[in-house]
Amino acid sequence: MYRKSYIVASLAAFASLYMVALKFIKGIPVYGILGAKIKLAVALSPVYGLVLGPLLGPLSILIGTLIAMFMFPSSYNLFSIATIFCAPLGALVSSLILDKRKIFGLPAWAYSLSIYILLFIAWFMTDVGRKAYIFTAPYALAVIIMVINIIARECQWYVRHERAFALLYILASSVSGILADHFLGSIEAVIIFRYVLARANPNDLAKIYLAAMPLAVTERSFMILIAFILELNLYLALRRTKYLLTEVI
Repeated sequence: MYRKSYIVASLAAFASLYMVALKFIKGIPVYGILGAKIKLAVALSPVYGLVLGPLLGPLSILIGTLIAMFMFPSSYNLFSIATIFCAPLGALVSSLILDKRKIFGLPAWAYSLSIYILLFIAWFMTDVGRKAYIFTAPYALAVIIMVINIIARECQWYVRHERAFALLYILASSVSGILADHFLGSIEAVIIFRYVLARANPNDLAKIYLAAMPLAVTERSFMILIAFILELNLYLALRRTKYLLTEVI
């Protein structure tokens, strides 16, 4: 009974917190999309993944986003509505790469890595994605960091240096979560403007993506830094308690 009450209370509290963050933390205008903004609140998605785990973390973000859309509809447009699953995906990926447990017989990191593989496939299935292949360089870097994290975990290098490798795990979580969010959003933008609305020439859209790349890298680096600092401090504070639903080490 206590466990169920804690789960319900956590879901309600963190969903409300995310809704407040969406309302009061200013967003960054999206390059090339009039009226669209990237909410800086998405920097919290890896934190949600760490504290609440791969189920409650994404779910609380999704509920918080839906509440914000219902209460402040003027702040959302077609692109914002289409990308409501980006931050929950970020929380999911960040939690799975951190969690040492197995899910349906497979290590949690396998699902995190599989999500990135699917995102890469989806990107290169579009003509814009093939033309702007350089745009995927940050996502490839995220995969490299994830693989290093996986090797360290499977070889159990953390046994003698727990705190040192905790830094690596938290970094992998922050980077993979923040960039998975951005990767999905980038793919959805291609689908919307190239295929659904059919308003964009693939060459022009590819040029927009490449032109936006320095801004995207800067913006995501800032979010990764925020997420890393918050995650690391929360992990160090809660790692010995029952309030951390992701089992890191």
